[in-house]
Amino acid sequence: MDPARYRALFVEETNEHLAEMRRALLELEKDPASTGALEVCFRMAHSIKGMAAAMHLVPISACAHALEERLQAARAAGRVDPVAALPALLAGVSEIETLTSRTVDTKEGLLPLDRAPGLAQAFQPPASIRVRAETLDRLLAGVGEVALASSRLRVASRDDGHEDPSRVVAGLDGMDRVLGDLERRALELRAAPLLRVTEGLPGLAHDLGVALGKRVSLTLVGAPLELDRSIVDRLGDPLLHLVRNAAAHGLETPAERRRKGKPETGSIRIEARRDQDAVEIAVIDDGAGLDSDAIRRKAVSAGLVPADLADDLPPGEIARLAFHPGLSTASAVSELAGRGVGLDAVQTVIESLGGHVDLLSEPGRGTTVRVRVPLSAAVQRVILVGVGDETIAVPIGRVERIDEVDADCVERTGSEAFVPIDGLPLPLLELASLLSIAPAPPRPRVLVLLADVRGQRMALRFDRLVGQQETFVKPVPALLAGLGALCGLTFGTDGQPVFLVDPARLA
Repeated sequence: MDPARYRALFVEETNEHLAEMRRALLELEKDPASTGALEVCFRMAHSIKGMAAAMHLVPISACAHALEERLQAARAAGRVDPVAALPALLAGVSEIETLTSRTVDTKEGLLPLDRAPGLAQAFQPPASIRVRAETLDRLLAGVGEVALASSRLRVASRDDGHEDPSRVVAGLDGMDRVLGDLERRALELRAAPLLRVTEGLPGLAHDLGVALGKRVSLTLVGAPLELDRSIVDRLGDPLLHLVRNAAAHGLETPAERRRKGKPETGSIRIEARRDQDAVEIAVIDDGAGLDSDAIRRKAVSAGLVPADLADDLPPGEIARLAFHPGLSTASAVSELAGRGVGLDAVQTVIESLGGHVDLLSEPGRGTTVRVRVPLSAAVQRVILVGVGDETIAVPIGRVERIDEVDADCVERTGSEAFVPIDGLPLPLLELASLLSIAPAPPRPRVLVLLADVRGQRMALRFDRLVGQQETFVKPVPALLAGLGALCGLTFGTDGQPVFLVDPARLA
């Protein structure tokens, strides 16, 4: 057997087994005599040992064997020793996770990084998904229908005119229906369960609590959901940041929680639900809430807010400051906190997916961070607008509404412009200037898209409204990848390319 041929499958299956073990070990922490959880742990350890041995991964196989021996002793005793055995079992799972993540290719097969001198870079398995056979069967059936419809259309188009020309129209209508069905089936292939990135978070939260000297319990709430795989894969880091922030900044120590009359174990809850064509994920903790005074002091010292205005900041503005890059309220920099990259990193990733983040906090009661992302990055509903001679698309989820005002109402102060909307002056951004497009001649009325850009309402000026449509969005070509405002490419009904523009990236 060529070990390299199966490396991706090994990494994927091992991580699935480890996730099952973590869930079972957390159950054993609550009930050391849970026979079902004990059997799951033993079975997973045995499977990992066998796979690692077949792949010649001696360190992983040896570690799994040690876990298996401990679990066999627990099976014989009818329970896991929560003091002597459970911490060792959790540590063993973490060790296998580390060894698996550091697996690389060598001429001798697959070896952990620390046994492969001269290699600085961890092995990353190629992106892959598992697809049910019935889904593939439906997709292939759809391809067959497209071929048949195409054949019928060709026959109808060659007609010399003696037949009813409506056959061509009927053929085109049939082709549209088949292609629409084929598109839906193709999107099914891209779907992946949200559980793929959330199932390991309860174990992570437990380990974070141990490292921080806290007791942390994380629960997952909500029906199983599936999203576009490209979105699911990128949600892992933001959710990790939010869990780390909740554990490090939000939840108090057991002693502090006792003084406040709270349970010694801090709670983090992750709720997920579908809302039309989007998914909303809430990370909720029952900790101390935002430290508004600490955020004010940090913001003043960083020059973000004048000292004489800091005390008058409303709660919403304080919450928005928490997302500022480099702003951290941790008293010291550690491996778990203090670098000020958590919430900013979350916002950057979520906005790049066409979503947004909201934060609510109640002093003494806890903090809720709500993340909203589209179900699919491939198919989006967009608003098409004209800017100069060009047409651009804007994700409809980023637009509050479209408005029109008199050009005389636009106020200019230096290089900045403002337009009155709902009685308030909003910053006016010229899309033509931002996108380096020759503007259309001035008109007496100004068309604007109202969008929320990182918590601030802004008006984006354009020249004409083209319409809206649901469209398939392709990635930006590599040649233009450096233009941060562009987040995708689609095509208009005339076949011309249309770029998708993210308002948050423009500003």
